[in-house]
Amino acid sequence: MAIVSLPVSAGDTALATQYNNSRLDAIRAGRTFVVAPSGGDYATIALAMAAASEGDTIYVKSGTYSSVGAITCKSGVTLIGENKTNTILDGVMLDIVGTFRGNSGTITLTNADATVTGDASQFSTDSVAAGDILCVPSLGLTIEVSSVTNETALELVSPFEGETIATLSYYIINAHKNILIENFTFQDDNSTLGVIELENCTNITIRNNIFDPTGASSDDFVQSNTESSNILIENNLIKNGQYGADFTSNDFNISFINNTVINCNRGFSAGGTSSNVIVSNNIINGCDIGIYTIGTAIVSNNIINGSDGQGILVGGNSNVISGNIVLKSGSRGMDLSGVSDSSIINNIVKESKLEGIHLSTCNQNVISGNVCNDNTTEGIELTTCDNNILTSNQCNNNSGTGILIDNAAADKNVVGNNIALNNTTANFTDNGTSTSSSNNITA
Repeated sequence: MAIVSLPVSAGDTALATQYNNSRLDAIRAGRTFVVAPSGGDYATIALAMAAASEGDTIYVKSGTYSSVGAITCKSGVTLIGENKTNTILDGVMLDIVGTFRGNSGTITLTNADATVTGDASQFSTDSVAAGDILCVPSLGLTIEVSSVTNETALELVSPFEGETIATLSYYIINAHKNILIENFTFQDDNSTLGVIELENCTNITIRNNIFDPTGASSDDFVQSNTESSNILIENNLIKNGQYGADFTSNDFNISFINNTVINCNRGFSAGGTSSNVIVSNNIINGCDIGIYTIGTAIVSNNIINGSDGQGILVGGNSNVISGNIVLKSGSRGMDLSGVSDSSIINNIVKESKLEGIHLSTCNQNVISGNVCNDNTTEGIELTTCDNNILTSNQCNNNSGTGILIDNAAADKNVVGNNIALNNTTANFTDNGTSTSSSNNITA
């Protein structure tokens, strides 16, 4: 695997913490060329690169450097700087050979061009081979993975924990697979799309990143507009953006797991005809809508607190909504519309401004084992819903009705073995048609 490396500092200690012993031994075994305005081995990076070969290191001392024409970064040559603040490549074009491993922490590129295409707004690689690693530097540039074949296993990773992308525009990952993005901090973002935008991608893992803009952002952390699949988004901290993740068109096998989302428009959103969606074990606080799915989804074991609107908003068929804790929603705790053949089981929904669980035009679902207490209107309400089973739910201390079958268009629902006590309007009201009710505790 070809590597052009820009590690965090020149010291052996920092190198040892970021690279394994074999990489460190390779650096020590090679020669070191010092580039400096005066007193170094070379005055320019181009001359040092011309003299270097695989295993060598080019150490660039503080100063501002420019270049006429492209500098071809050779495979296996390490390029590091003395100090990121004072080691500046101004308007330099780096022609990358093989893998480019960041400039993070040691060199700053200003008005720089690091692509083989000559597009100064992009930062990409040429001739990336399977298994190569692309470590993205801290630049205010668009980073576009545009030359990777569908068979390439590519990793976009920070070579050291907590690397900060200060003014990144966005990643575009188009028609690729087997890509890993991890360990970055996205501090500020200026795009109008997603920070990470997926287009026709498969086998993408996005994990252990932080998206924390310096102010409120209009951007999604992850966005997919065109049919991506096998996407895993896990263990990220996402704050102050638009959507934590937004899938809008025929995406499938999407997993959003163990993330923390704070103060976004939506914590997670899967619209269109997305299918096989898993949203599990996330903490979502202070979002307008916590989780939104249309399609086939498993939404389980999430904690959703303080949503301005619904905690969970679901459409589509064959869903499993289980084990979630939904607290203090500004609208309905859980809002299901047009849902069929689904299980809504063992959720806790409390202190919603409207109903705890509301179903509209939903048929042949099981609503069981839920606790819907202390909501401002109903605990559980069914409107124009047929052939549903409500069993073993607790609906207590709600300001409206504990369990409400709302209208005559609600037909052939089964309501049994529920507990509905101390509700203000009524404990159980059946306005439906042919409702079967038995063994409920309502007084």
